Amino acid sequence: MTDVLTQLLDCFGIEVQDAEGPAPRPESLDLMQIDLDDAMELPLATPEQGYARVLLVLLQYGLVAPVHLTLDPLDGEEVIALTPASIEPIFVYLNYGMLEDGTIEMGAEVVTESGLIEILSDDDDEDPAFVIMPDEE
Repeated sequence: MTDVLTQLLDCFGIEVQDAEGPAPRPESLDLMQIDLDDAMELPLATPEQGYARVLLVLLQYGLVAPVHLTLDPLDGEEVIALTPASIEPIFVYLNYGMLEDGTIEMGAEVVTESGLIEILSDDDDEDPAFVIMPDEE
């Protein structure tokens, strides 16, 4: 990760855990995003159900993310690093919240480091509820 992203994450008290698996090729990111969008279209009963759908899409691309996340039942944001530090980092950014009917709406976005910086910078005006997996290295 670059110093800019590291500093931004440090400001929020956030550490990122790298997931294991081969790095996706750049042309695969657009396809992965389409699959993630499709997976998030159906109603969700819980945030965990949405995250399970994300995991299934990642598996289709040979990526493995942490299986167990502690998710707030009402709303939240998550960031998961998907590639080793030796190449350009790729992240999955999750944002979810409960709708009036009691179902969960979740968005999942595959982003590069610059995309993640942009997303995190957009949230500067709000109190972010990020839960990022601790770095185990």
